[in-house]
Amino acid sequence: MIVLTGKTCTLCKVFKTYDFFGKRKEGLDGRRSRCIECITICRRDYYKAHHVKNKEQKLKYAREYYSTEHGKKIQRKNLNIYKKTHLAERNTYGANRRAKKVNATPTWPTDFDIAYIKHIYIQSIELSKISEESYEVDLITPLMSKQVCGLHVPWNLQIITATENQKKSNKVL
Repeated sequence: MIVLTGKTCTLCKVFKTYDFFGKRKEGLDGRRSRCIECITICRRDYYKAHHVKNKEQKLKYAREYYSTEHGKKIQRKNLNIYKKTHLAERNTYGANRRAKKVNATPTWPTDFDIAYIKHIYIQSIELSKISEESYEVDLITPLMSKQVCGLHVPWNLQIITATENQKKSNKVL
């Protein structure tokens, strides 16, 4: 007498052992009719199609959610986790940025120019303290850009909000 320890998947029509089928109490043999691989493929295809179909709705929901206080807390938590787990990349980026800033600071500015640069940074900190919004010093012509490389000089600096600075990134406006 031959005892079968498996079954045929109804989707791919391949005979497989019971290990390849998920459990299901209602089934005659206590297993699902489709193998785990076929179920995974079907779900993946379904979710891809669902994502494409509802992309705008999901983006709208995400924007609304992350604009709430709870969403902002989650963003901060995720950012802190990212910072801790990607320390080497962050340190490399910071070192490269400082080196480019040093190389982009010419030797010819006067002591007055250097004091004025310091004053601009102090102004941005004070603006952030007195207002609800965070302010940053931005380079009008960025240090790192594909089109052009700017200098770290007083006439290339401006104070803008942190959100505007993040939107601008390293683009020349």
